[in-house]
Amino acid sequence: MTNQCRRLCICLLIITISNDAYCRLFKVPKSIRDKYAYLYKLPVQTTPDGGRALGSARLFKRKGINVLYLHGDRFEMAYQHGKLLKEEIKDGALPVVADLLRYSIENTLGEIPGVSEILVDYYYHSITRKLLDYGMKNNAMASGAQHPLMEGYGLSEGSGLPVKQIVYAALVPESLLVLLGQTLRGGNPFSNPFGGGECSSFVTWGNRTRNGEMLIGRNTDYPLNSRFDKYPTVIYYDPTDAQKYVSISSAGIHNAGVLGMNESGIYIDSHVIPTEDVSAEAYPIFMVSQQVLRTARTLDEAIGGFLPYRPAGGWTYVIVSMREKKAATVELSHSHAEVRTVQGDELIQTNHYLTPKMIPVFSELNRATAQDTYLRYRRIEELLRSWDGSLDIKSAASILADKWDLESKKYRTVGNAVATHVTLTSVVVDPSGDRFFVANGMAPVSQSEFVELPIQLDPATFPTESFETFRNDQYKTDFPRKAAAEQLYILAKIAYEWELDLDKAMGLVKEAIALDDTSPAFYFVLGIMALRLGYYDLAGSAFQNLLVVPEEHYRLLGHYYLGRLYGVQGLAGLAKKEFETIVQLAGPEEKKLLSATLSMMEKLKKKGRIPIKLLDLPLMIQQGDMIYY
Repeated sequence: MTNQCRRLCICLLIITISNDAYCRLFKVPKSIRDKYAYLYKLPVQTTPDGGRALGSARLFKRKGINVLYLHGDRFEMAYQHGKLLKEEIKDGALPVVADLLRYSIENTLGEIPGVSEILVDYYYHSITRKLLDYGMKNNAMASGAQHPLMEGYGLSEGSGLPVKQIVYAALVPESLLVLLGQTLRGGNPFSNPFGGGECSSFVTWGNRTRNGEMLIGRNTDYPLNSRFDKYPTVIYYDPTDAQKYVSISSAGIHNAGVLGMNESGIYIDSHVIPTEDVSAEAYPIFMVSQQVLRTARTLDEAIGGFLPYRPAGGWTYVIVSMREKKAATVELSHSHAEVRTVQGDELIQTNHYLTPKMIPVFSELNRATAQDTYLRYRRIEELLRSWDGSLDIKSAASILADKWDLESKKYRTVGNAVATHVTLTSVVVDPSGDRFFVANGMAPVSQSEFVELPIQLDPATFPTESFETFRNDQYKTDFPRKAAAEQLYILAKIAYEWELDLDKAMGLVKEAIALDDTSPAFYFVLGIMALRLGYYDLAGSAFQNLLVVPEEHYRLLGHYYLGRLYGVQGLAGLAKKEFETIVQLAGPEEKKLLSATLSMMEKLKKKGRIPIKLLDLPLMIQQGDMIYY
């Protein structure tokens, strides 16, 4: 037996032993079941307004949005959530989130019996479970004397989903950031993380708004199309051991740490920041941020709630004290933390660091992703200026629905736009009116109907309260073919990332191009998919189309992958010509692509041809680019 085989066997033995331990951890203790025996006897009742009730908990419906009111301790509230939305949870985002790590690996390797399962289990063991262990040992996942997994136990008992699946759903998003950071450092070539996020937020007040009052706008962008946006859910938590808080999320996502507010007027939202500064031995950030909402009453207290902890990967949290009319961001990586305070009367955040000490920690995955975050920031800034002194709720929502690309000076389906094909939650908060407006529709949800909800909910009066709605779908009216093409691209993304059906995905991208032949991301994704399937003529045609688009990065990608295509076919002269074009045209911002090009030229010189393997084609369909070339 070789040393490599011995190491693999030892690793598998450790995982097997670990699995046995976690089987016990992921089983709800009898003592907890006994303590909450009364809950199991409560029937779910239909209420006169068409909602549901479970004891003191209520499920209301407002224009298709699930509105949950929960009351009790951590277990009780989680159980109520699980029981009242049981079917929606099973069909919603939670099961998919729990499996994102597996999808990430199989997107790159394909389904190889035995191999992908081992890798998935290895990464769960080396990343996700380390996060869990660290959070439990350091009490980042609980308050007081309650068990760290109390909410997981409660949601499991109410919904019927396994505890393991629920816990993994809470930790896998951050696990993917660790995996991404390791990949950027040159490790883990067998995985294709879903890439950087595309969330956008702004806070503005004073001379910027019509009445001088504060307005907050937020798009939450996640790769969970057709699941997260299918069951929009606003959860009002009324805990017996903390202050009240509310989350804007989806059925089954029992955490306010992504986007939430509390009764003291503290608002927070999160932004993923790609970085190599990652570690699995870290505090689970969503648990920390939820604890901030449970306890913080001022801006300083909220900031202080984040600073003692270091997350697994890169994050920036927008923090607003709506009563104090103050805002800041906390920029975090595993080893660093900085606070950015507001200068003036606005704050904008996308997916890059802005403080001088954190800027070097930011990792540009590729030029397309970097441009996307910088240009979204600039576009929001430009739009806020255009509404200067007259911004109101509806104009704030129009910013969240914007699709203009500052680079190409065109409306784009993918890339550099505030509203994206993965915008799954969109909210405008009006603190002076003690209300917010949440969008209800499928991605991009910001181009849908916005529905008014109160920041603080009284379950006794809520069913009879009047409320406002407004539509924000002008883009769909003005550009129906582009909007329809975007929906086809979303279906292609689902087929590629979740269904692992490359042929189906490629067919849907072709249909999208038939409706909108101006999107370079469509041609790039089609070309890579065709390469993966060995359809070289189709790949060549797609890459040729990139050579004439306005975006320089996509033109260079066209030349590069034409070179790779010619290289695999043994057409060394044609491949060399494409690579030389890149060397002549690429600027310093294309260092990753230029480095890959020079490497390919060396291989071509030595061998006369360059093979292409699946591992060479780590498609990031969300951004329409690659994690590496």
